[in-house]
Amino acid sequence: IRARFPDYVHKISGRGMCWSIYFSSPDTGAPDPALGSRITERAIEKGLMLFLTRRDMVKMAPPLTIPDDALGEGLDILLETVGEAYETNNKENDWISLLTNWIEIDERLK
Repeated sequence: IRARFPDYVHKISGRGMCWSIYFSSPDTGAPDPALGSRITERAIEKGLMLFLTRRDMVKMAPPLTIPDDALGEGLDILLETVGEAYETNNKENDWISLLTNWIEIDERLK
């Protein structure tokens, strides 16, 4: 996940089966609570239980007895939801850029 989305994943920490991913804004490097919240909500909708434990930290703690295929499925869902949040963030940034450009053009025409 960190290799695929290095601008959004600030830090990964954990031990055993309990891991946390810290998400940050690619523009500022500051914690990004909206991103963590979107990822958590979407993952839960898809059947993966995650916990938003701080403003920017998403925690997962599967049971120690989880079968390999279930663990793989959960990690796939996590990767998918981070990808969706990444795409949504880029679309929002594109929209903001378009709006900013439109305002600048409008100001020049006045």
